[in-house]
Amino acid sequence: MPCRRLPLPAGNITDSDLLTIYRESPVLQALRAGKLPEGCRACRYADLCGGGSRCAAYARTGRWDLRDPDCPYNTT
Repeated sequence: MPCRRLPLPAGNITDSDLLTIYRESPVLQALRAGKLPEGCRACRYADLCGGGSRCAAYARTGRWDLRDPDCPYNTT
């Protein structure tokens, strides 16, 4: 799992080594892709924060692909 607040299985260490899981896990690949959440694309600070904390978004909404709900620039 990428984070305690982002409990999405990335792989099984008894089936694969950690480096293989890191490189090949679809969950980890998607997180590393750095795609901005839709609500952040027009934000002038998006390049600096990248959409904020994916685990905070997941903890509050159940979706890691949404913008950080605790963002101080989140006005909508």
